[in-house]
Amino acid sequence: MAHDGLVLEVEAVSKRFGALAALTNVSLVVREGQVFSVIGPNGAGKSTLFNIVSGLHAPTDGRVRFHGREIGGMAPEAINRLGIAKTFQITNLFPEISVGDNVRVAAQSRSAESGRLASLWRRPDVEGRVTDLLEAFGLAG
Repeated sequence: MAHDGLVLEVEAVSKRFGALAALTNVSLVVREGQVFSVIGPNGAGKSTLFNIVSGLHAPTDGRVRFHGREIGGMAPEAINRLGIAKTFQITNLFPEISVGDNVRVAAQSRSAESGRLASLWRRPDVEGRVTDLLEAFGLAG
C-alpha cells in the first residue's frame, strides 16, 4: 500500500476517560524527513496523544496509521517492534549493570521476544546489534 511519504497519520482521534474528553477530533500528518512538534499547555492532551500513538491507550474514536498501517489499539509491544516507542524526558539507566547490558536491554525491547521471560537472557539475535551500537558511539571494549 503506497503511503506517499506519510510516516504517521492521526485522523480525527478522540479519547475519553469516562466523562472527561482528553482529546477531541485531533488530526495530524508527519511526512518522511519532517521535524514535527506537539506543543500546548498542561492538560492540553499532548501526553494522551503520545500514549495513543505508542499504544498505551486505544483511541475512543479515529484512526492512527504508521507507514499506511493501522496501529490504533495495537499493543504497545507490537507498535514498538514497528519502530515507535515512547521515551521520557528523564533517561533511566540501570546503574548496577554495564553500558553494554543497558544497550542490550534496549535492543532486546525491539525483538519478537520482548516482554517474555526469555528476553532477560543474552540472545544471539541481538548481540550483533548491541556490538554495532557500542562501536558506533565509541563505547566498545
